[in-house]
Amino acid sequence: MSLSSLLRALALGLVLLAIPGCPTSALDPTGTDNEPAAPPAEEQPPEETPPQDPPAGDPTPAPGIPGIVTASIETTAVPSVSDAADDPAVWVHPDDAARSVVIGTDKAGGSLIGYDLDGIELWRVSDSGRPNNVDVRGNTVVCSLRDADALGVYAMDSATRTLTKQGEIEVGVDAYGFTLYVSPTSGKLYGFVSGNQRDVEQYEIQVSPLSGTLVRTLDTAKTEGMAGDDDAGKLFLAEENRGLFVYDAEPDGGQARTRIGSTGDSQLAGDLEGVTIYYAASDKGYVIVSDQGPSRFVVFNRTAPYAYVGTFKIKSHPDTPGAGAHDGAANTDGIHVVNLPLGDGFSSGMFVAQDGNNTGPSENQNFKLVPWERIADLLGLETDTTFVPE
Repeated sequence: MSLSSLLRALALGLVLLAIPGCPTSALDPTGTDNEPAAPPAEEQPPEETPPQDPPAGDPTPAPGIPGIVTASIETTAVPSVSDAADDPAVWVHPDDAARSVVIGTDKAGGSLIGYDLDGIELWRVSDSGRPNNVDVRGNTVVCSLRDADALGVYAMDSATRTLTKQGEIEVGVDAYGFTLYVSPTSGKLYGFVSGNQRDVEQYEIQVSPLSGTLVRTLDTAKTEGMAGDDDAGKLFLAEENRGLFVYDAEPDGGQARTRIGSTGDSQLAGDLEGVTIYYAASDKGYVIVSDQGPSRFVVFNRTAPYAYVGTFKIKSHPDTPGAGAHDGAANTDGIHVVNLPLGDGFSSGMFVAQDGNNTGPSENQNFKLVPWERIADLLGLETDTTFVPE
């Protein structure tokens, strides 16, 4: 190559270098192609955080420190020592609500115990099946019998306020938790009974003549606390170490469920126990769950989207005027709430909680009775003393 040709090639190379994206093969003075460069690796998008389910209820709950209420009445302690008292239910007298009866289970002693609204024991009915959870609809009282793997069915006599056993319904699980449900569409009576470790069976119950027919089995983890919503046709169910769920309570409702809250979140710590429903008209009202680990009670709206409402504890405030000197409720198993007026002491309804400690003074376990207005005033809740599910 002549000197002039070389100079022209070098000049051309300088020009090509100034052009972005020009292939380097154009600079080869020999006219041979270089191996094409590998294309640059494709840039990977940043790793995405997997989508998370929105939190149940209120998307930005702020439970904070639970509010405090006091009990106005405590029942006589159950006769059995250790972990004995378990679950309460309230039978409302059809003619004189002030003569209503709190029915509690003594699972260690194997009995149902009736208390008046001053907490005084009225009667004690022994049952070798060992009652664990109890519920009431009208004059029908039903409990789960742990040693019999059955449901014990009783009738309440409104004149004498006493119970008479009608018989038992055998179940297919080792009977543990229990609730009743009356269908708002068919009017049929159902019982939900949980096994000690898993599964919940639903039975259609005929009172006269007594019979029970298995209509559905729910696949659940360990569950004790449940409550049937006779107005909305729902079943609220607390898996002890998972969370609070709601199902269609009708026998053809299948397995579908909605999670209301999860254990370990800002609302529910864990070891969920009793569940109860406060009724109010126009789809209002609340579902309350005993969060046994921190000895507190958590309140959600009873209709979708089941928003978190608030949290409270029952504690002793002997220096608070009018509060009384009763101790609080701790390590609570069963709970029950009534929206109807129950005489002068509970004119706006009543909340009942099992007390797993009963330390004032130290006695066997018992049940604490709280006027509903104390909870409603604390958390800004509805009070409806007339609504009854039809």
